[in-house]
Amino acid sequence: VSELVSSSVYGTQNTRSDAIPWSPVLFRRYSIRTQLLLALVFLWTIGCLIGGVVTILQARKSTRIEVSAAMNLAEGLVRDAIPFVEKAASPREALMSIPAQVGAVRHIRISSKGTSDLPVEPASQKGSALQQKSVDVRPPAPGWFAVLIAPPPESRMIPVMSDGRELGSIVLSSAPSDEIA
Repeated sequence: VSELVSSSVYGTQNTRSDAIPWSPVLFRRYSIRTQLLLALVFLWTIGCLIGGVVTILQARKSTRIEVSAAMNLAEGLVRDAIPFVEKAASPREALMSIPAQVGAVRHIRISSKGTSDLPVEPASQKGSALQQKSVDVRPPAPGWFAVLIAPPPESRMIPVMSDGRELGSIVLSSAPSDEIA
């Protein structure tokens, strides 16, 4: 510091500025202590940004894996229930009862469709009560957070056949919002 004061008073050139030619002109004006502090703040900021990006990427990957696993589980449960539809006395009613039989699978919404692509009403209110019970009462995640983390929506349609003709299908739709919230 005394070197800087003496150089400005006597009009001599500061030799310290030549010691760090790569540093910006504004950075050279600060004391060594301030320069070190600014360098540490800069490194801390870069570290936080890298940590945030890695955390977001890992959360996105984990959510995608969780939803995919739930989708595979629900598909397996539905495929296990299909033979009972084929053997039932009333296959149409058995098709409508599959969402109730499978129950609530986290991250997945299960519905049945007839051959006309319209949703089929459940045979009893028990199935819809199970679906309603699975809905979480927590407030949803902020929109910006959901955009960063949520995987793209996925939907699978499983056709249900009986006596060689299609009765309808079971639709599995991903719902990652309960994982994100």
